[in-house]
Amino acid sequence: MGKEAARKSGYTVKVLICFLIAGFTAYGAFPVEAQNSALHSYITVLMPVIIILNIIIALYWAFRKKIWWIINLAAILANWNYIAAVVQIRSNDTEGAKALKVATYNVRSFNNDYTGYSAQEIARLVSEEKVDLFCMQEYSGGIHFNLDSLGYTFGMYFPYCSVPKNKKGGTRLAVYSKYPLVKCVFVPFKNSDNCAMWCDINIKGDTLRLFNLHLQTTNLNREMAINRRRKTDTGDAVENISKTLFENIEIRDRQAKDMARLVKESPYPVILAGDFNSIPSTYTYHIIADVLKDGFKNYGSGYEYTFNRLYRLLRIDYIFHSENLKGSKYYSLHEPFSDHDPVFMEFESIK
Repeated sequence: MGKEAARKSGYTVKVLICFLIAGFTAYGAFPVEAQNSALHSYITVLMPVIIILNIIIALYWAFRKKIWWIINLAAILANWNYIAAVVQIRSNDTEGAKALKVATYNVRSFNNDYTGYSAQEIARLVSEEKVDLFCMQEYSGGIHFNLDSLGYTFGMYFPYCSVPKNKKGGTRLAVYSKYPLVKCVFVPFKNSDNCAMWCDINIKGDTLRLFNLHLQTTNLNREMAINRRRKTDTGDAVENISKTLFENIEIRDRQAKDMARLVKESPYPVILAGDFNSIPSTYTYHIIADVLKDGFKNYGSGYEYTFNRLYRLLRIDYIFHSENLKGSKYYSLHEPFSDHDPVFMEFESIK
């Protein structure tokens, strides 16, 4: 009798866990601003892991021939918008007229390579890919391979560029173009080292506004390093990391709102590219997705990740565009020059 009771209790616990995980998953499917729910923010940040966990649980119940697998499947399907933003099943081998090709790449300060090898290889890559507009984040020179050297390297392929400097005289963003830059504006973010910029570009008589942005960095590595130096207790360290994570989610939400407002004010068609430091399940992503189209959803194929660490689970770099811009192809390439991968999008028409 004792064994039977234990078996039933164990079964009940498994069912409760099934419902609990599915409930959290379904809750994370709906956009909620960070300031309104810390729990929701943590769920959306962990969504890739949570989806995988639901798949494992669903397979477990299906193998046991128990109907509970439907609960986890329903929770997964509730997150269809997230799934569609990382997985698309279509042919991406389209060939045809290309009016414009855009790329975005967080170059991680070119690995602080004093030889210039990383910068030269990245320049060669975008040249071979026939990129017309190139957005870079974490764009900065070193002592030996400085901004002048970077300008010369990329200037061999792009006749026009804008590399704004912040109040401290440093650089974080760059736009290189094969078309004339009519006007460029630097957009600093309040109380943050991260920033954005936009450029009006004359493309064969048509004007396009290109946004290049780098939203608030997670800063988790720095927070963990601080805790190690201070020899902080495990409980305090977890609390500090959790606080840092949530604060930065809130900051990204505010920054995304600022960018959405600027997009709405644009008198020209918009392409927005950059490093969001946020995956498609987050409120930050939804803020931009409400005003622009995610290029991957309409023109991408396969499984899309852009951060090549953490088991390649994270898509955090994007190219968005105005609804009236017609694309043809969206893809990323795995390259060894950064912890991010470059993202490319081709447009058939920019009118």
